[in-house]
Amino acid sequence: MRPPPKIFVILVNWNGKKDTLECLASLACVKEPSFQTVIVDNGSWDGSVETIRNKFPDVPIIETKANLGFAGGNNVGIEWALSKGAEWLFLLNNDTTVDPDILQSFLDAAAKEPKGKIFGAKIYRYDQPHVIDHFGGFWNPKIAEFESPAQGKYDDGSYEEMASADYVCGAALFMHGSVVKTIGLLEPRFFLFWEETDLCTRAKNAGIEVWAAPKAK
Repeated sequence: MRPPPKIFVILVNWNGKKDTLECLASLACVKEPSFQTVIVDNGSWDGSVETIRNKFPDVPIIETKANLGFAGGNNVGIEWALSKGAEWLFLLNNDTTVDPDILQSFLDAAAKEPKGKIFGAKIYRYDQPHVIDHFGGFWNPKIAEFESPAQGKYDDGSYEEMASADYVCGAALFMHGSVVKTIGLLEPRFFLFWEETDLCTRAKNAGIEVWAAPKAK
C-alpha cells in the first residue's frame, strides 16, 4: 500500500500575526490528510514570531530577517519543504481561512487529472463568503492581460466542475514538488504580484497542466 503523500503548507508572514493566527486556527481543523505547516517570517517587527510561536509551538518558523516578498519568502519555504521530502506544496496566503476538506479535495483533483501538477482553490472574498474572488484564469491576447471570469460573481453553482486554466491564484496554490524540479522556483523579481502567473505559464510551456479545483475552498 502506497504511503500517504507528504504535504507541506507554506505561509509567508510579514507583520500579519492576527491574520496568520486565524489562518493557523483554520488549518488546525484540517484532520485528513496529514500535513506539515511551516511559516516563513519576512522580517516582521510586530512581535509575530514570538506570538505565533507561543500559540502554535509545533509549527516551525523560518526567519528570513528581511522582506523577501511573496515570491522570495515562498521560495525559502519551498526549498525547506523539499529538503524534508515534500511531495506536495500548498502555498497559502496568511490572510485566508480554509475549508477543513481542502487538502483532500486537492488530492482528489490530482487523482482525477493526473497530468495536472498545479491546482488552484475556489477562493471566496473574506467579507463576502459567497462571492468568488478567484477560480482560475486565462490569458486574453486581445487585451494582453490575464482574466479570471468567475471573479466577483456570486457562487450560484455555476463553477462546480474542474476547469483547465492558464493560471491559478497564488493565494491558495497546490503544487507537486516535481514542478519546482522541472521549471524552478517562483521568480523573485516579481516580489509580490504576477509570480503565480509566471510560474503557471512556465509550467504550461513545459507541458504541465494547470487546473482549478472547485471542491478545494
